Amino acid sequence: MPVVPDGRDATYDDLRAVPEGVRAEIIDGRIVKAEAPLPMHSKAQGALRRFVGGPFDDDDGFGGPGGWWIFVEVDVALGKHVVRPDLAGWRRDRLVSPNVRPIEVTPDWICEIVSPSNEAHDVSAASTPSCRERSAVADCRG
Repeated sequence: MPVVPDGRDATYDDLRAVPEGVRAEIIDGRIVKAEAPLPMHSKAQGALRRFVGGPFDDDDGFGGPGGWWIFVEVDVALGKHVVRPDLAGWRRDRLVSPNVRPIEVTPDWICEIVSPSNEAHDVSAASTPSCRERSAVADCRG
């Protein structure tokens, strides 16, 4: 993974310079590579997006309260970290314009799915201080 040559903390511009197709985040100022998830990780992510997003995000009569943005794997700036949680949610009154990268408004809710292929990374990303307070963890190791 690219190391910032002058020893400074990585920036979002450094992250954008990572080759196309390489999954990476900035954790503790360093660019950290993440392997692609296994199919069961993706299945859990899709199910969570459907069941949480349906009533909270879509605002179209699924019987829930609505009023949220629920996104899958978007870049989120949390202090010196730029993480890509499996799912992240914001109340719409707090995230007025979601079409930016990275999103610099701290999410109201984060879900990190822990899977065997990426367990160390999943746990590390979810334990950044801003994530710890807002995280839900789905365990796909079984």
